[in-house]
Amino acid sequence: GAVAEDALALWNSSITNLKFAVIRDSSAAQAVSNGFNNVFFSPAIYGDAWGSRTLAITLRRYTGTSIVEADVLFNSRLTWDSYRGNLRNSTTTIPGGPTLINGILYDFRRVALHEFGHALGLDHPDDIGQSVSAIMNSAIGNLDTLMADDIAGAQALYDGTAPPIITTPPANQTVTVGSTATFHVSPTGSQPFTYQWFKNGTAIPGATNSFLTLNNASLDSAGSYTVTVSNAAGSATSAAALLIVNVPVIPLPIIFTPPRSQTVAEGQAVSFTLTFSGTGQLTYQWRKDGTPIPGATNQSLMITSPTIIDAGDYTVTITNAGGSVTSTPATLTVIATRLTNLSVRTTLTAGQILTVGFTVTGGAKSLLLRAAGPGLAALGVTGTMADPKLVLFKDAAPVATNDNWSGDPAVAAAMTTVGAFPFPTTTSLDAALVRSIEGGHTVQVSGPTAGNLIVEAYDAGSGHTPRLTNLSALNRVGTGTDLMIAGFTLTGLGPKRLLIRAIGPTLAAAPFNLTGTLVDPRLELYNSASTLIAVNDTWASTLSATFSTVGAFPLVAGSKDAAMVVSLLPGGYTVQVAGNGGATGLAIVEIYELP
Repeated sequence: GAVAEDALALWNSSITNLKFAVIRDSSAAQAVSNGFNNVFFSPAIYGDAWGSRTLAITLRRYTGTSIVEADVLFNSRLTWDSYRGNLRNSTTTIPGGPTLINGILYDFRRVALHEFGHALGLDHPDDIGQSVSAIMNSAIGNLDTLMADDIAGAQALYDGTAPPIITTPPANQTVTVGSTATFHVSPTGSQPFTYQWFKNGTAIPGATNSFLTLNNASLDSAGSYTVTVSNAAGSATSAAALLIVNVPVIPLPIIFTPPRSQTVAEGQAVSFTLTFSGTGQLTYQWRKDGTPIPGATNQSLMITSPTIIDAGDYTVTITNAGGSVTSTPATLTVIATRLTNLSVRTTLTAGQILTVGFTVTGGAKSLLLRAAGPGLAALGVTGTMADPKLVLFKDAAPVATNDNWSGDPAVAAAMTTVGAFPFPTTTSLDAALVRSIEGGHTVQVSGPTAGNLIVEAYDAGSGHTPRLTNLSALNRVGTGTDLMIAGFTLTGLGPKRLLIRAIGPTLAAAPFNLTGTLVDPRLELYNSASTLIAVNDTWASTLSATFSTVGAFPLVAGSKDAAMVVSLLPGGYTVQVAGNGGATGLAIVEIYELP
């Protein structure tokens, strides 16, 4: 009884013009239409069975539109308790065993509040689609006291017009530029209501509905929004709802697989690609060694015919509205097939001079120069020159000389680096020196006694940019084993085009005017397996333009000089120059790198 009286007292405190009066243990009969408002527990509804989900029921009797009697019956077949807060479960604990959940432990007070509201004439607000927080909603829940909507309804029935009460104020929102924001308000009280929305305290023209929709929100739309709800009894203003408008966040592109480093032969097409993800409009910029490459603005980068100058570190920067991301560098290594060794084997008479020329292009390069006589004897060659001497010239001026190498550590180290055959002892009379060379130079080799020897020039430096681009040898061409024989080595990855010439007749003409030249040289090219792969007896006039491209002096028109253009893979090769018909004489053999 005390719990029921507490529920009635809560209603009494909420309305003015009507109050519940309590008669405990009344002797009035518990019957329908007996003129009394009965409140009791019952196993049935005046003889009718309880519904499976019915907790309690209020039976109202009307005369016209006035309630003249209201009986409230509680289902005595259920388990009841009285507590505050969230609904609880009824449990049974088995000694030594688990705790069983039997079902909901019904709170008599919140059900009594609900049924006494029906006795006042209130119905379920959610039955007509209202979404409010109310004890009078149709389903029992965690509410355990009267809410604003319950009180406003009772006041509207018994105290006249009720002022608005805002039960659901507008909520804070965060949107992005260009999207839609909508604020809602839910009031209770006596209708009709009028609405006025405000932004930062200023009325918004035309914003007079229970909701406010802001289409295509901009940064200027951000602010504090309130709404004032009014009726005949008064007005109520909601708490402020903040609208935050953000610029859309576009994530940075993500590079999953960056471009990979590659090593290619000069002239071999190379492509840099990557895998990535990104949103919005994307742009691309490729860079070499940190410098933007003009026009390189696609997802991939193709270099159709790379040269040495294309070697370096490549990156790509991908940009969208969220920012930019740059790939890790991919290193492009371009291996140019190049001349790395020239050797001329010949027989000299006492005091006879063999002249070997070479050109280094692209900067300075360290070269190993050797004149081996005793060193050849150690390899089983007979009749070698006992004490060769070499002199290095630049523009006809001597710049270095060596007669005996004397175990020079720099020479020994260079011989190991380039793979040259070793000299027999540090006291052998072979000649050798190491020199940094740039541009064109010549070496003259001679000896006080006759004999066989070999003159060699090795690329002993690193890198591919400074390199040997021209090799030549001037000597007398004999017969049999006394032919002019020049060997050279190509190092790299891909094929290399060369111009090879054997010149005799043009040397007899101006401006050279040499005597005793070879009248009709024959040029033969062999690979490392001693297989003849190219031969020329008389040059073709169509090669004149090729001579000009590499700076080679022109040949006399119609002369019997020999020349050929060949494309060779890396490896060792031998050029032999002989005179047709067994003729002998002075000749020069030349090897030029072609573009």
